[in-house]
Amino acid sequence: MLCSYRLSGWRQYFSSEKFDQKYEKLDDDNDTNESAKAITYVQLFRSADWLDILMLVVGLLVIMLYSIAFTARFVLFGQITGAFITQSFIDQCSLKNNLTAIHDSNRECLLNRSQISRNHDQSQQLCPGENTTVLSPWSFSHAPFRAAVTSRLPWLILIGVVELVCIISQYFIFNMTARRQAARIRILLLRSVMQRILFDTTIYENICLGKTSATRVEIETAARQANAHDFIVQLPDKYETIVGERGSQLSGGEKQRVALTRALIKQPSVLLLDEATSALDGASEKIVQETLDHACKGRTTIVIAHRLATIQDAQRIYVLANGRVIEQGTHETLMAQKESRYCELMKAQQSERKDIDIDDTTDAAQMDDNNQKKISEHVRYHNGSEIEEEDKASLVKNHQPVLWRLLLMNSPELVIIIIGCVSCLITGVSQSIYVVLLAEAITAFSSCTYEERRHLIVRLSIIFVVMGVVLLFIRFIQHAAFTISGSKLTERIRLKAFGHLLRQEMAFFDSPENSSGAIYNRLSSDALAVQQIAGARLGIVCEAIATFGFGIILGMYFSWQLTLVVLVYILFLFFLAFVQICWQARLKKRSDAILGTASSLAVQIIHNMRTVKHVASETEFLRQFSYLVLKEFRMRRNDTMINSLLYGINWGTVSFILVALYWLGLDLVEEKQLKITNVAIVFAYYIFILESLRMREMSDSLSAAQSFFNLFDRVSAIDNSSTDGQQLLFDDVDIRELNIQWLRSCLGLVSQEPILFDLTIAENIAYGHENASMKEIIEAATKANIHDFIQQLPQGYETKVGMKGGHLSGGEKQRVAIARILYRRPKVLLLDEATSALDSYNEQIVQDALDKAQIDDPTRTSLIIAHRLSTIRSCDLICVLSKGNLIEMGTHTDLMEQRGAYYNMIVQNSTT
Repeated sequence: MLCSYRLSGWRQYFSSEKFDQKYEKLDDDNDTNESAKAITYVQLFRSADWLDILMLVVGLLVIMLYSIAFTARFVLFGQITGAFITQSFIDQCSLKNNLTAIHDSNRECLLNRSQISRNHDQSQQLCPGENTTVLSPWSFSHAPFRAAVTSRLPWLILIGVVELVCIISQYFIFNMTARRQAARIRILLLRSVMQRILFDTTIYENICLGKTSATRVEIETAARQANAHDFIVQLPDKYETIVGERGSQLSGGEKQRVALTRALIKQPSVLLLDEATSALDGASEKIVQETLDHACKGRTTIVIAHRLATIQDAQRIYVLANGRVIEQGTHETLMAQKESRYCELMKAQQSERKDIDIDDTTDAAQMDDNNQKKISEHVRYHNGSEIEEEDKASLVKNHQPVLWRLLLMNSPELVIIIIGCVSCLITGVSQSIYVVLLAEAITAFSSCTYEERRHLIVRLSIIFVVMGVVLLFIRFIQHAAFTISGSKLTERIRLKAFGHLLRQEMAFFDSPENSSGAIYNRLSSDALAVQQIAGARLGIVCEAIATFGFGIILGMYFSWQLTLVVLVYILFLFFLAFVQICWQARLKKRSDAILGTASSLAVQIIHNMRTVKHVASETEFLRQFSYLVLKEFRMRRNDTMINSLLYGINWGTVSFILVALYWLGLDLVEEKQLKITNVAIVFAYYIFILESLRMREMSDSLSAAQSFFNLFDRVSAIDNSSTDGQQLLFDDVDIRELNIQWLRSCLGLVSQEPILFDLTIAENIAYGHENASMKEIIEAATKANIHDFIQQLPQGYETKVGMKGGHLSGGEKQRVAIARILYRRPKVLLLDEATSALDSYNEQIVQDALDKAQIDDPTRTSLIIAHRLSTIRSCDLICVLSKGNLIEMGTHTDLMEQRGAYYNMIVQNSTT
């Protein structure tokens, strides 16, 4: 995850060089030791514009208004509850005093049996054994009590309306200004950082990077000039075909021609060609070279090449060694100098054609161009819908709830989770007990004597202190338990997700939702979202369930009528939460798709900044990124409006339910169906318990967890347990019977575009090996002809190579990758265009090192994929492929005698 405590630090982060505080260049071996300084609170709003500031001011005013309404609600709650308690005090104390006076004066219960009393229980206590009814003169009428309650209910409704409006407004305002600033910061960060590289978009849009105002006709004309139009129109989606990250869906020749089209669309006065035909087969090289020769007419062209045949017609040739010009001149003048370096390189390349008879060149002239093109083309494209359908079909149906599957993954911490759940249960039950005690404390003030009131309050105060100490300890255990279990689950999910990603087939990553940016977002932010639901929020859920269950039982005991009202309201809140979760899950999927595309685009821009600068497309990329960010913002804006309404209903309807409870409680008290003390308990239960039942937003966490489980449930198209198809034997053993990790450890791969890690050169060579010996590292580097170059670097083998080896040239990266393979000494050596980025001199040295490695271990098997046929002449078996099919097989001598496709390619190489 990218992080910086200072926004100014982004500039240094995205720079390939190091700078100090004043952005003065530092040496590689000098690092700044200055500790990062946290930004101030005011600096958090440095990206806010006048509208954001206005919204913040309005939001603060709304918060102040809500605070006033919130305080007024509690004042009214106290006044209305106080009216109930006062009425209880009047009923009880007045009746008690009246009956005591009568009993003391008459020594008997001389009460009028025809009179009606609402205090039958108390009369029985004063006059035991008598079937007596008593009428207290002090409780004859409840008219003042009803007036005291009903006169305040309209104010409570008004406060509820104000709270509802304030909550909706503040939620909308602060979310909108936060999203506005987040979108603006994303764009500003990309603006601040603003080879043959194609971007993960369509062919049409890749070409448009050269000229944003280009028309369709201009693009097709440029494609024809680059000899790319014919193969593009043969694709299923033609110019709308997605090329994949770094053009992974195209072959080397196709990528080269699309990149050339992008350059030609600008009609440049100066054309720069850096290894324009490297890693191409003979047929593709001829096609591209003819295109380049045509494109170079009428403009200045600077060509960087190792294949000297491509620069023989240049008006001026410069030979470089160690960064300096050692020779210059035309092809003829340099060849005339028999001891020149250019002459040596040319002779070395010409020696590759020594086996071709002079008469063979006549056959080359008669080769059909269409057949040459067919050899270099591949059928491997799928449209987006096919990939999507295949991806859906690969999912294994699992109908277990997401929360249950999370708990199963968290099973190693089962004991810790049980401790946390028990703590939540104790906390939930204690809150209900606290409500009862609070109601008892309130009604204690209605006691008739001071001694009785003091005794009750002191006793309850001691209980409250004890409960507070116990809950302090229980809360600590609860949060510690769920924090530990949540962290462990997050670690487990990240490792498992990364492992599943490594086991997916390459087609999986061709899907837009599985781009590098989307995967990065999944492993970082989604994993943290899952931690929230499995950590603190799981504790909240457990506590809410315990509080809800015990509270309902308690409420039913004291007043089932009022509890039913509360229960209906709770179910309504749960329904709102369900609607919000479903809405958020649907929205998050769309939002993640957009942000994943934006993240992938940003990653490609940062990694391929040289290409962005070369095509001068900083403004166009910024426009594309801004479009994606603003599209997500506009979608979230509509979501924020709906969420604000749901959030306001969830939190702003407190006063309305209080009005319903008070009105019903008043009727129940007057109808002798409810004691006033019980009313206080139910009211306290609502105020202090229902607040904890409101679930915070869990939709993002559930959606994130579901995305991980979709990955876990996916079956890779490459399944080593499948019994379909043919066998692949490794030492006469089916590879499906071998341990996959051991098998991979026996393989060594050097690809056409080697990837190095952002580590030192020594660490890259010895990558994956602990306790690496520096002697062996140097030995492997020497064999790969990279040791002398490394020694010339200021930090030698401790030099950082940068992201994907960005601080090294193509040839240097390839030699480091070869050194890494030679260090491993694998049983099977896979070479995919391993020397394509090397000049003839270095190629010969590296080829000798590879041949020597084969001699050092005669049991080693080497599989070589090459277009430069000089690297495979000595192979024991040569297989010629066309369109994915094997068309020829044999040794070099056998294939030359057959005069087939291999022979034609050799002839083609001899004429270039």
